[in-house]
Amino acid sequence: MDRDGPGRPAAGRRGARHDRQTRDRRVGARLDRDAGPRRGSGRAAPDAPDARADAPRPGPRRPPARRAVERRPRGRPPDARGHRPRGRRPDRRLAHPPRRRRPDRVHPAHHRAGRGALAVGRPRGGRRARRRRRRRDPRRRAVTAGPVILGLESSCDETAAAVVEAGVRVRSNVIASQDELHAEFGGVVPEIASRAHAERLTPVVRAALDEAGVTLADLDAVAVGHRPGLIGSLLVGVAAAKALAWALGVPLVGVDHVHAHLYAGALDAPAPPDFPAVGLVVSGGHTAIYRLGSWLDVARLGATIDDAVGEAFDKAAAVLGLPYPGGPRLDALAQTGDDRAHDFPVSRLDSGSLDFSYSGLKTAVLYAVRGTPIRDVGEPRFPRDHTALSERDKADLAASFQRAAIDAVLLKLRRALEGEGDARALLVGGGVSANSRLREALPGLAREFGLDLRLPAMRYCLDNAAMIAGLAHHRLAAGAADDLTLRAVPTTAC
Repeated sequence: MDRDGPGRPAAGRRGARHDRQTRDRRVGARLDRDAGPRRGSGRAAPDAPDARADAPRPGPRRPPARRAVERRPRGRPPDARGHRPRGRRPDRRLAHPPRRRRPDRVHPAHHRAGRGALAVGRPRGGRRARRRRRRRDPRRRAVTAGPVILGLESSCDETAAAVVEAGVRVRSNVIASQDELHAEFGGVVPEIASRAHAERLTPVVRAALDEAGVTLADLDAVAVGHRPGLIGSLLVGVAAAKALAWALGVPLVGVDHVHAHLYAGALDAPAPPDFPAVGLVVSGGHTAIYRLGSWLDVARLGATIDDAVGEAFDKAAAVLGLPYPGGPRLDALAQTGDDRAHDFPVSRLDSGSLDFSYSGLKTAVLYAVRGTPIRDVGEPRFPRDHTALSERDKADLAASFQRAAIDAVLLKLRRALEGEGDARALLVGGGVSANSRLREALPGLAREFGLDLRLPAMRYCLDNAAMIAGLAHHRLAAGAADDLTLRAVPTTAC
């Protein structure tokens, strides 16, 4: 190390301040040596020999060393990928540290759901990338044809969200099914369904908004199916809808789930149906016939007194050993069977009744598959089960059951149409409206009575949020919005 003298570091090594202090001390030492000893200082007189006289004097002071400063050209810096300047802090103009982004969100239920599960999440890219995608999205228009409504549906075992514009234009329709969660139980478990709704609702809403090319700021209202259904499942959807409506400052609209099924046939339609109309809802939880004076004027004419037709399909499929959900699988199996192989009963009740009953049909199928129960000591037991049937026998039983179940629906619907002579349209909705035999029979019945048949597309047959948002459009136009006291109700209004 360079030194200016014995034990003295080079000047400027510790900075300008240190140089000034060193210089002052040297100057003071020369003055003291020339002026003589101070009183009480203990220093020798000038005549005394100086022990430091022979010591070499320091040479001339060196100028302080200057730190190298990197001069950068003006304008946009060149590509400096991988370059990190020297020093403690990197030059932010040359090397930006990568932004930390949240990974794509994959719902935790997707890991345990297996095949058929819906994994929804945030699209790749940051906030700016999502904005650019929305600006390029052809579905996003500066001027909309009507109110843009977000619909939520969680009445049973489907978590759904949809964005509908002007009541008919469906911009997105996202459904997360829970079939894989309830398959091992052979039916919907209410506690499992409500927990799955709480887990999946936020990702489903985000996916619906992204698919529609809108943001929360673009919404004019929030709609939710608040009745009827499983109370735990309904509470999840109603609470989420209240929170969104309150946070965004937009109206909250509660919709009857069963009435919304009647609206499913009007989605994506070029023109609305004419009223009055007769409506038919056939699903796993409801089977009923209605008279509609308008979308908001609904009166029930008849309903099931025991089991819904969709529930009867699921129970018959379970008796035949078909996996859950049994309705669609029984329909597919019936295509290969003889519907006249078994003469199952068709419920008629009274001669003028418009009510339904399927408990007798379920019992007849049970006895046909397992035989008449043997009543010994203890619980009755059946002599056999579905394993004793051949594939041909199962197909014949499925076809015969389907014929009886659908004939009962057509019988009561015909009675209703004969009593409502001024009806101009026939509105059909519900999960069983996807049944192949029913869809084949309804057009002929509508032509017979000169009615405009509104049969929903297959994607709108099951529980969905598009029908909720569509019907909410008319409630909002009529001033029938709700407040934050909206309650979840397990029963239908009519």
